Amino acid sequence: MGSTDVIRAQATSRDGTRIGYLRRGAGPGLVLIQGAMGTAYNYNDLAAALAPNFTVYTPDRRGRGLSPKPYDDSHDIARDVEDVDAMLTEAGTGYLFGLSSGAMITLEAARTLPRVTRAAMYEPPFYRDGICHDGIRQLGADIEHGRLAAALAGSLRTAGTAPAP
Repeated sequence: MGSTDVIRAQATSRDGTRIGYLRRGAGPGLVLIQGAMGTAYNYNDLAAALAPNFTVYTPDRRGRGLSPKPYDDSHDIARDVEDVDAMLTEAGTGYLFGLSSGAMITLEAARTLPRVTRAAMYEPPFYRDGICHDGIRQLGADIEHGRLAAALAGSLRTAGTAPAP
């Protein structure tokens, strides 16, 4: 496989959830975890830049594109960390990078998974009272029904980052 070839594949998380991912490059494995509003494809440019030196794995988090299991009330950061563990196993690595909410997942993975040997985070959000499950459920419904403007506005309200009305 050349550093520019992109392979689409799946790993299986502890609860049987399929985690779809893209793989490219040559070298030690590196798993990239996107933020809540992202997909594996948001990392295309970064993955291409890293591919000459790393085998880059860009999974879609649960409920997104390549990982289609829908969000439910049992979803929490522990499920995200289990998914990361499955990806690290698949990649045969302990290298992890996370952006935004993916950074929070990366921090928790680094705290709880002995497998994580190197971790980098960018712009981790910190929420005083956590994220509202109803807001996440509504975000999923808005995206599923093509209400993208409502999804964007709702995600900002759910995350507590919307400007005042």
